[in-house]
Amino acid sequence: MRNMCVMDCSFASAFFLGEAEGERFGDIYKRYHLHGEGVHVPALFTFEIMNVFLSALRRKRITQEDAITIRQDLHFLKFTKDNGPSERQVETIFELADRHKLTFYDASYLELAIRHKADLKTLDKDLLKLKDEFSWISDH
Repeated sequence: MRNMCVMDCSFASAFFLGEAEGERFGDIYKRYHLHGEGVHVPALFTFEIMNVFLSALRRKRITQEDAITIRQDLHFLKFTKDNGPSERQVETIFELADRHKLTFYDASYLELAIRHKADLKTLDKDLLKLKDEFSWISDH
């Protein structure tokens, strides 16, 4: 285990939406907060995860009350948010996205993990395909 974790939206949203894949979230979150440097996310995380919750609300997967509770719980957690990419980081993200056939969004999580030498927790199938090249990418 590295001392820091980058958690992507797919991993966190599975927990907040009560999906089976999200059951590992609590243990991972605690492990990195109690014994490491915490859980880090890129600047886009808030926009991305709020859009997931809004879509779940519109599709009636969650109620308005659930959405309020989820947002309160999310704000309670201590994610360390990156300040946003510098011009150099934007270029690195773009290159990673192009090289590995990722979206720019997904590549931003990869870049953050590379930059901080952090584990990357994801449920995204395109990122998980890179586990052979980047052994610190996992879904657990």
